[in-house]
Amino acid sequence: MENRNFTKVFGGLEMPAVVKSSLRGLDVKSVRVYKGQALIEVELEGRNIVNEDFLPVFKDSLVNSFDFVNKTQVFVKYDTKEDISSILKKYFKNILCAVREVNRFCYFSLTDSENEVSEDRILFKLKRPGAFLLYNNKIDKVISGLLKERFNLDYRVEFEDGKLQKSDKKEAAAAVEKFYESDAPWEVYRPAAAVSEPKKRMPRISAKIAEIEDEPVPIKGNLNEGETVVFKGRIISTEITETRKKKYIVKTQITDETYSVTVKFFADPEEYEDSYKELVEKSKKKEKYIKVKGVVTDDTFDRETVLMMKEICAAEAPEKTRFDNAEKKRVELHLHTNMSDMDAITPITAYAKRAKEWGHRAIALTDHGVVQAFPEAIDAAKDTGIKILYGCEAYIIDDLGSICENQKGQGFDAEFVVFDLETTGLKKETDKIIEIGAVKVKNGEVTDKFSAFINPGRKLSDKIVKLTGITDDMLEGKPPEEEVVPKFLEFCGDSVLVGHNVGFDIGFIRRFGLEAGIKIENTVLDTLGLARALYGNLKNHKLDTVCDHLGVSLLNHHRAVDDAGATAVIFIIMANELQSKGIDNLNDINVF
Repeated sequence: MENRNFTKVFGGLEMPAVVKSSLRGLDVKSVRVYKGQALIEVELEGRNIVNEDFLPVFKDSLVNSFDFVNKTQVFVKYDTKEDISSILKKYFKNILCAVREVNRFCYFSLTDSENEVSEDRILFKLKRPGAFLLYNNKIDKVISGLLKERFNLDYRVEFEDGKLQKSDKKEAAAAVEKFYESDAPWEVYRPAAAVSEPKKRMPRISAKIAEIEDEPVPIKGNLNEGETVVFKGRIISTEITETRKKKYIVKTQITDETYSVTVKFFADPEEYEDSYKELVEKSKKKEKYIKVKGVVTDDTFDRETVLMMKEICAAEAPEKTRFDNAEKKRVELHLHTNMSDMDAITPITAYAKRAKEWGHRAIALTDHGVVQAFPEAIDAAKDTGIKILYGCEAYIIDDLGSICENQKGQGFDAEFVVFDLETTGLKKETDKIIEIGAVKVKNGEVTDKFSAFINPGRKLSDKIVKLTGITDDMLEGKPPEEEVVPKFLEFCGDSVLVGHNVGFDIGFIRRFGLEAGIKIENTVLDTLGLARALYGNLKNHKLDTVCDHLGVSLLNHHRAVDDAGATAVIFIIMANELQSKGIDNLNDINVF
């Protein structure tokens, strides 16, 4: 199925605009819902590399949008023709983000590294010692795995230690000692030459639970360092890190739909469990909102702007802004649910709840070609009182097809060639013809016959030998298609070509004509479709069944010459029946 743009599929989800903007360069290849596992699986593709730091926010948005989901998997693939050096240059920030999730020291070891690419190896040259730490945390596997998953590239990843300058050793030792003695790892060692100005230590702010009277401001546009602000937002996720001194660093990400920000504070483990946990940890059952007051701070460790929290309290969800104020409520008659592949992601239960909120009495369920949402719809109707109109956007085909195609007004006194093929298999593109049998009919009489074996240039399968009775020995020394088929076409001339399920046989002939540059424009008539129209009471319309019904002898079924002879007899009988019904022109058969 054709891919759809990220914004078109997921634009209706509640997530910050910056996330939608960053991921809009991707297309959605597939969305799979596993209700038994409470899982949504999304495959994304794109030509341009995006900021994957927003993928966790997107995953949280999926979980928040659907009551039945508590797990998500998002797979990203890039279709790019660029070389590995260009890919590494553009994708390096995403590599660093992935490494940071594993170990922050590894992240800083790689930040200012350089890389060298050989035939099957990528060597990262570090500015200082750190290769052991990277290997110990399997960062080489992380990077090679990312390149394989995202770009389908197979490279071995290695690291080479850099040398620590003597002038930097004292500064490095002091930074490491300071890191382990502090409550939170805000600073790590960086060579003085790489830093334009000294790093500021993160301020330690005491947090407390208290009612916040101040009105909140939008997150977007109010992240100015050093300012004290009040935000209100929905909890996306909460992460806890325990320091060496047994303190908790709590990072809660919130969004007010204008932007997102990480709210950060410190707490003792007991204090967190007793006071803060209920406030800041996300609920699987319903959305949670908090109101926070704090200082906007540049976090030098996480390399992002955060809100160092001073006060926090629970907050009510904002009132819904969409209403149906129509005096006479409409009934939605065209509705697709998450069961419509690649077309919708909202379950019928959510639609029913929203319809009830808007005062609607009924909605129609019209998924694409499936009725899989019906069981859930029955439960949703019971729970909400909404009447469900059960429907489906059905796909229908004319399974009878045309009995006759390319007809030119011929009558039944025209010349007909009734033919049948035996082949090495069912695929005209790859299989070959091994036998042609044909009978020429004029005015209800057989006037000529054509029969030939063809060497396909390959061994026959046991199945074909058993079905047709034709063996490799019988085809040895026989001419190829290139010699036999032109003779058969010469035999046919401008005659009407007739066959039972003739679409199969004419497909092989047309394939040969296409390859040989021969245009085949004969009228084609199918006795299978004609039998369905004339003898609708039969249990099926296979050749042997129709022959039995009409009392026609069929010996050596699945041999071309015998099948063609039997088909010719039943065609003559059916042609006589059509003429007795007043149909004496091929142009009138399809209407019949």
